[in-house]
Amino acid sequence: MREVIKAVITHFFVITVAVMFVISAQNLIIGGPDYKYPAEYPWVIMLTGLLGALPTFLFYFKKEPTKKQFYTRVVIHFVLITALILTEGRLVGWYDKFSEGVIIFVSILAIYFFVWLFTCLMNRNIVNGINNALEKFNDDETED
Repeated sequence: MREVIKAVITHFFVITVAVMFVISAQNLIIGGPDYKYPAEYPWVIMLTGLLGALPTFLFYFKKEPTKKQFYTRVVIHFVLITALILTEGRLVGWYDKFSEGVIIFVSILAIYFFVWLFTCLMNRNIVNGINNALEKFNDDETED
């Protein structure tokens, strides 16, 4: 459970930064260099990070999941995040029209991909570190 809480906190920060990046890029393209953020945007972005991070608890398993269980949770995770963020976006005025909602959906997809990529790279580094430590341990054992 501790690992999942750590993942939720990490995802909160990664999602928050990713949302800031995507919103900044969109506003620069659409609003131009003179566009100014509304004062409440930092709070909305942090709320978005929280709403995007909390469903990470779906990946808490008491025992190792099957591939089917894991992929099912990935789909549920994505659908839940999309529903939460689209609902939040509608409530805070990110979009009014369907076409604007599609842009938000594409942004959610991009951020979801970015967070998964970040998580995979981070986990790969952890796995490589563990493997290197095991190799070193085994080398030390054979020398004795």
